[in-house]
Amino acid sequence: MTRGIFSYLEELQNDLFVLKPADIEQKYFDICRELADLKEINKIYRISMEDYKNSLEENLKAALEHITDDVKAIYFEYDIDNNWDGNYYLCQEYNELSEEDDDWACEWEIYIQGPDFYEFSEMYQMKGGFGDEKEEIGITLFLIVRTMTLFLGLAKKYDTHIPVCIAYHDQDPIMRTKKG
Repeated sequence: MTRGIFSYLEELQNDLFVLKPADIEQKYFDICRELADLKEINKIYRISMEDYKNSLEENLKAALEHITDDVKAIYFEYDIDNNWDGNYYLCQEYNELSEEDDDWACEWEIYIQGPDFYEFSEMYQMKGGFGDEKEEIGITLFLIVRTMTLFLGLAKKYDTHIPVCIAYHDQDPIMRTKKG
């Protein structure tokens, strides 16, 4: 029986705490090429993320400029179903992952529009999904992993005194980029 995507995402959360972004990407490249057609995984791998990264970083810098004592976390959410469209939310509440309550992400004062990433959205719409088929698990997981590792690299680049988190729309739990 094939593991479900949510099992892999739970493992990914732990990996975000202990592995470098490049090591995470390699680990899940190896996993996903076993689940999905290697040709499709290589397509995802070859999609340039440079413009997306630059926009994501520019928007993160803008979010950092709005940090006040009231802001407890920065949360980036992207919408897999709508062109990978994303926004940064400056949240006034925050709960640790162990509390299993991510309602804090709804308590935001400021949001900053982030980039979209049509190439990933298109690949997801054509081949991905959250069903039980190995192919769609592999494709969806690798799209998410590449997004997460890119974001993790940016989050680590800026030494924030508050948590920086990421999730796709309706993801539960929200991914933390560092403990505490």
